[in-house]
Amino acid sequence: MMAKYMRDKVPGITVPNELVTRLEKCVEGIEDKKERSKRIQQEGVKIAAEEIHQVMEIPGVHGVHIMAVAWEEIVPEVVKAAGLDKERPKYKP
Repeated sequence: MMAKYMRDKVPGITVPNELVTRLEKCVEGIEDKKERSKRIQQEGVKIAAEEIHQVMEIPGVHGVHIMAVAWEEIVPEVVKAAGLDKERPKYKP
C-alpha cells in the first residue's frame, strides 16, 4: 500500500498511522486483489477530499495544490469529490 510505503520510506513525509489503519480497515474481509485495490483507491479519494475540505476552512486559504504521485489520472476524481469543480465566489483580497 502506497500510504505505508510513503510513511516508512519517504523522508519528510508524514502519514498518520490512523490513516493507514483506515485504509486497511476498508478492505477487511476482501480477498480479491482487484477489489481490494479499488476499495483502497476509493477510500484514498475520500480521504483526499476530506483533507481538502479541512484545509479550505483555514482563514486565508483560497486553494490547494493536488499532487498525485505516480497516479496523476486520479486528480480529476479528487477535484470532483472535494467539490472543487463547482463555481465558487471569486477571491477578493
